[in-house]
Amino acid sequence: MSVSGFTRALIGAFLSRSSIVLIFWLVTLIVCVQAMFKSSAMVGASALVACALCYAGAFGFMGSLIARREKNYSTFDLMVMGVIALVIIAAGSALMIWSGFRMSLFNVGISGVTWALLGAVSAVVVVRKEDAL
Repeated sequence: MSVSGFTRALIGAFLSRSSIVLIFWLVTLIVCVQAMFKSSAMVGASALVACALCYAGAFGFMGSLIARREKNYSTFDLMVMGVIALVIIAAGSALMIWSGFRMSLFNVGISGVTWALLGAVSAVVVVRKEDAL
C-alpha cells in the first residue's frame, strides 16, 4: 500500500459514519461534564439530556423511514412517527434553550441548540437498516 493510499484509508476510517457519532458524543460528554463541574450540574445534565433527546428522535424516525418496506409502514404511520420525532427534537431543543448551555470549540462559540441539532443530524447520517430491523 502506498503512502497516499494509506493516508486515504486512515482518513476514510477516521471519518466513517460511526466515527462521526463517536466524536460527537465524546465531545458532548466532555463539554457537559466540564459544565457540570465549572458552572452548574443542572446546566450540564440538561444539555446532555437535550442532546440525547434530539439524537433519539432523529434516529428513531430515520430508522423507521429506512425500514418502512420491511415493516410495512403506511404513509400515515410514517407521518405519526415523524410528528413524534419532531416533538422529541423540539423538547430537546426547548430543554437546551432553558438550560442556557453554550460551548466554545476551537475558539468558536456554538449555541446549545445548534449543538443538539448537530446531534440529530449525526443520527440521520449514522442510522442503518440493520439498526431499525
